[in-house]
Amino acid sequence: MKGMSNWEGSFSLSALNEIFKISPKRPDCVNSRESSWLEFKQSFGWGNAAKYAKTCAAFANAKGGYIVFGIKNRPHKLVGLNKNQLTSFAQIDPEKISTFFSEHFAPEIHWDIHLHEIDDKSFGILHVEESRSKPVICCKNASSEIKEGDIYYRYRGKTTRIKHPELVLILDEQRKREQKLWLRHLSQISKVGVQDAGIFNLRNGKITGAKGTFIIDESLLSQLAFINEGEFAEVEGKPTLKLVGEVQSLAGNPTIVAGKQIIKTRGIRVSDIVIGFLEKK
Repeated sequence: MKGMSNWEGSFSLSALNEIFKISPKRPDCVNSRESSWLEFKQSFGWGNAAKYAKTCAAFANAKGGYIVFGIKNRPHKLVGLNKNQLTSFAQIDPEKISTFFSEHFAPEIHWDIHLHEIDDKSFGILHVEESRSKPVICCKNASSEIKEGDIYYRYRGKTTRIKHPELVLILDEQRKREQKLWLRHLSQISKVGVQDAGIFNLRNGKITGAKGTFIIDESLLSQLAFINEGEFAEVEGKPTLKLVGEVQSLAGNPTIVAGKQIIKTRGIRVSDIVIGFLEKK
């Protein structure tokens, strides 16, 4: 359940089965328990955005995780979202969520949403990836839930301010990761040569080098595909473009905005398969 960062992994059948472990004694309940990667909410409402964001930040600082809407607590009953809640969840504006996250936390929280059905009941799922740039820190207050300067962490079934051992571990891991990146970059620069090397800023699209500077628009950064080292075959590699001369700005072109799509899946049980077989469905 850890380290999954795309739709096929985050919301795969195995992942959903891990979340929705149906109790053999109570088919309307799940055996799954809230943990360091799983949180249950009985209902959904954007008025609780600060609470959701706090849990999302905690997941990002840990190993990633899921908030599942439509499961009651104690016992974990499959109540599903009512009509209004389902409509609200299905009509989530990705830009609104991303804006709220970016206004209150830095660095960026990577997330995705999903709808899942069991026995004609719908459940909303919000998945958060483990952050690659920890710690994720609160940079703006929001009601009484999140406070500027706080770092939240997901412990077993609980979201709270991070404790000293976990913070030290995060800082130590980041330092080791940065050291490896510096060594890798310096190794590449030594191969290319200082005079011929350039620096590509992935945040603003600006490339700076000894032979000049040019900027790639932010809306195009997500569309860039890079060729793996040594992979130049037309079949395996990506098409390659060579820029020659001056690159002109195309001001006024519409900006391409990447959005998140809600994928809907339906869960079935062994009894459904048996009944379907007997009824020749």
